[in-house]
Amino acid sequence: RRRRRTRRAAASAMASFAPLITALAVVAFGAALRAGAYVTDADGRALCRVIFATTLPAVMARTFATARMDGTNRAVVVASAAYGAACVASSLLLWRARTRRGARALGDGDGGGGGGGDGASRDALLAGAAVGLNLGNFAYPLVDAAFGAAGLTMVVVFDAVNQFYLLVVAHAIYTYASAASAASAVTTSSSSSLSLTFRALRASVKRSFAKQARNPCLLACVGTVLYRVFYGSQGFPPALDAFLALLASANKPLALIAIGILFQPRLEREDARDMVRALARRYAYSMACASGTLFALGSALGSVGCAVVVMAMMSPVPLLTVTYAMEFSLNVPFGATLVNYANIASAALVISLAYASYASPVVMAAKLACASVGFFALEAALSRGVGSTDVGAAGEAESSEPSLTSAAGAIGGRGDVCGERYDAWRTHHLQCDVGLAPR
Repeated sequence: RRRRRTRRAAASAMASFAPLITALAVVAFGAALRAGAYVTDADGRALCRVIFATTLPAVMARTFATARMDGTNRAVVVASAAYGAACVASSLLLWRARTRRGARALGDGDGGGGGGGDGASRDALLAGAAVGLNLGNFAYPLVDAAFGAAGLTMVVVFDAVNQFYLLVVAHAIYTYASAASAASAVTTSSSSSLSLTFRALRASVKRSFAKQARNPCLLACVGTVLYRVFYGSQGFPPALDAFLALLASANKPLALIAIGILFQPRLEREDARDMVRALARRYAYSMACASGTLFALGSALGSVGCAVVVMAMMSPVPLLTVTYAMEFSLNVPFGATLVNYANIASAALVISLAYASYASPVVMAAKLACASVGFFALEAALSRGVGSTDVGAAGEAESSEPSLTSAAGAIGGRGDVCGERYDAWRTHHLQCDVGLAPR
């Protein structure tokens, strides 16, 4: 009897995990295609462009057309807005710390900006990358595999708010941070620098609205909302709905294959410490926000809603991070590395949290809070004795200790090497005519 019960329990567990295991198998299939040289990185990025211009807008349009904005979905909207605000706070705190370090370095006569140009570029990149999530080709297929149509509806609603933070707010932060770095290099006057960056910020917001007004995902959201205002929430006409359904059915397999193709676990040794610090900070804020959301809105979200919101908040750094790095001439290789390893970390977290028990949201909130404290402690431990990712190169070059701290600090002194690596990376991707999709 015990053996039978054990077998039944194992079969039940395998049945519940089967959809997610199948999804992971498709990801592995995409990675195998890349490893066997059947496809290239350029093919993966081109596939992302196709997804974000066709299948993903179709999923969002069909979901919004019939979604009921009940208490659960309203709670999802609040959770997404709260998460976006937490990301912006994390970004601003990170940049404020960098500005203070730069001011101290300037007062000590170490040069404008407090360190090497590569360090300032990396801080500007991290400030922008803190905002937004990669939901389209990560959370969408995994949530759909785990919870079906009900979960997919919730993550689409969550993504509607995420689109604003990713396409408008993040763009403004990138402009502010990059303009501040440039201004600190040409002037020591804080008032002049502030004037330059605020002018750039206003211009960036205008450019963002003009540029992103044609974004397919935003057009799908806005168009569907307008359709509902005039024609109700009964869905699209049969012919249009059938067309969108055909496109939407291709989203999950294509997105999972794209994840596998773009999986690149390469890491420069000198980037390791900064990358781990950045990811520890990101997941610390994500888990803190998820904990607060479950504590405050757990009863309104329900068990499935809690799981979907947590999975969404654990999603990785958006692919748009690399596009923004190229647009603002920031540290592109580090941005690509950050995106790749964020995918790995998020996959592990999402898989571990997908089938956790959310019967008691308060209990899960406490567990997430403890995990958040652990990530904050990790980030603090890695920051101890470093002070900044853009430590001046001269002081670090004098040290003969082969520590990760020295390696991270020496990045600011690699000037020509980093510039050559960036130029080679940029030239390769521009020659391939590959641009990342706007996510």
